[in-house]
Amino acid sequence: MADPTDAAPDDTGRHWHVTVVESADAAIIRARGELDLATAPELEAAVQGLRSSVRCLRLDLRDLTFMDSSGIKSLLRETQRAATAGVALTIVPPPPAVARVLEMSGVTDALPLVALAPIPSGSEAR
Repeated sequence: MADPTDAAPDDTGRHWHVTVVESADAAIIRARGELDLATAPELEAAVQGLRSSVRCLRLDLRDLTFMDSSGIKSLLRETQRAATAGVALTIVPPPPAVARVLEMSGVTDALPLVALAPIPSGSEAR
């Protein structure tokens, strides 16, 4: 059975899904699929919808399969907007093939990228 949160094509044929998890003063937005001209406004809307109600916001991009310049522009724009609003924004980088776009664009230093510690295997977890 397929995972309902997989980035399967929607009615328009786009491969895109955003999940939001909120707590009292923090939120995680997890983006899956293709971050491009068609989907970047949806990511921005998700961030904007949370900016006034949280102090910490994490964009989790580990499940992106593609990103174009519109996605890069959105990340830069939301980084600036969060800073202006006093929201601590962090971005979990996309997979290496997608992150390469950020590197080639020279924007990695302008984004609050964070690395997550790996999850221990079943034998190490307690």
